[in-house]
Amino acid sequence: MKSIKTYPNIFWLIINLTILSFFGMMILVCLEWIFEFNHFFINSRDGKFVMFLLLLFASSFFAALYYKLSNEFTFAILNSEKIKIFQLLKFKILTLKYNEIKGYSNSEIYYGRVPLHFVSKSIIIYSEKNQFELIKLFNFNFEIFKNEMKKLKITYFGKEPYQTGIFKRKYKYKN
Repeated sequence: MKSIKTYPNIFWLIINLTILSFFGMMILVCLEWIFEFNHFFINSRDGKFVMFLLLLFASSFFAALYYKLSNEFTFAILNSEKIKIFQLLKFKILTLKYNEIKGYSNSEIYYGRVPLHFVSKSIIIYSEKNQFELIKLFNFNFEIFKNEMKKLKITYFGKEPYQTGIFKRKYKYKN
């Protein structure tokens, strides 16, 4: 069997990295303002507090957005012995042999609110320790990868409904 790869959708990756860069720059600008206008804030406690809150908000938003995006940009290579999982924004590469994989399920992810929402298909791969989600919107060769998973006789758990969690979705077949 030849290797089947899912390729990143560069368009979405660039858009999301641009958004992350924008919020990263906001944090740097806030830090520059704090140090540049230090003489202005010497007698003003309110100014320092507001700037601190702005910096805290921008940093928290940046961290939450990065965490969310790092879970969504997952790519994979499938060959006859193993699946290699790439999590680009986490700088992580994982190799799963077929005996370490419990199975996989199909799901859908919803982006946006009801009148203007977008639905994308996904595959969730369950290993003994983690779950990895491949999203069609962010991956080319998604359907080919899905068909090869069926051919390899990896356990198919079925269709899984989308269940939201606090920071990350809840997985139905986790345990």
